[in-house]
Amino acid sequence: MERPKRFTPWSILSLVAGITGWLSGLPLLAVDWRGVLGATAGVGVIGPIAWGLLSAVCCLLAVLFGIIALLRIRKTQCRGLGITVTGTILGFTALTSYILIWGPDLARLW
Repeated sequence: MERPKRFTPWSILSLVAGITGWLSGLPLLAVDWRGVLGATAGVGVIGPIAWGLLSAVCCLLAVLFGIIALLRIRKTQCRGLGITVTGTILGFTALTSYILIWGPDLARLW
């Protein structure tokens, strides 16, 4: 009897990072970014920007873990293709939305 193939841990990490990135990004929708970017330095400015960076890093990790998982799935014939694709898409769509929505405002900071 043949043993069932295991999930690659990279696929599970990709899904968890993608979900974490999306859930941590939801509170950012309630932030008035035009007021935050025009304000002076303080907790009111640093908090939302740090929270946004945390969410962006989680989404970036989801994409990176997803790419690693796809390579492992192809190479070792592990399971987890659906989980990997879901995590990668979650991370990629969140990163894309961050760039499209807040990119022009954050570019003015530089």
